[in-house]
Amino acid sequence: MPEYHTCSKYPGIALQTGISNFVIPISACGITESKLLIIKVKKMIEDKIIQPLLEKINKDYYPQGNTLPVTTDINEIKKILTERILELAEKNFDKLINSLYRMDVNEIKLHEILYKKEKEQIPSLIADLIIERQVQKIRTQLLYKEGKL
Repeated sequence: MPEYHTCSKYPGIALQTGISNFVIPISACGITESKLLIIKVKKMIEDKIIQPLLEKINKDYYPQGNTLPVTTDINEIKKILTERILELAEKNFDKLINSLYRMDVNEIKLHEILYKKEKEQIPSLIADLIIERQVQKIRTQLLYKEGKL
């Protein structure tokens, strides 16, 4: 599937990469080979990390069929997860704590977060813990599949 990248020199024009001929030479937009490599690596990370992360979060926090929107923006994922954590904390705190236990989040970090003075930051910090732990699991699974463990 071709990839599209916006061009700062020609607003509104998307460059299609992955094919040999471009409408505008990629160098005309300041995209060097190294930048293109970074873009491809980010895409690979999205495919290998973000998609499984969404699946894991959906499984743990949206079991009734409600799902996170499909997005590759980690900040958007965190924002939506934070809202769900806040909802669980208010309505079913035990379920939230049990889910964190099942995920095996770092208990020391969780304890520090739960006893913070800035209570409004707690859901966001818990979301960070969840994302951190799930990404660790995904990376371990990927290394295992590649035979590196």
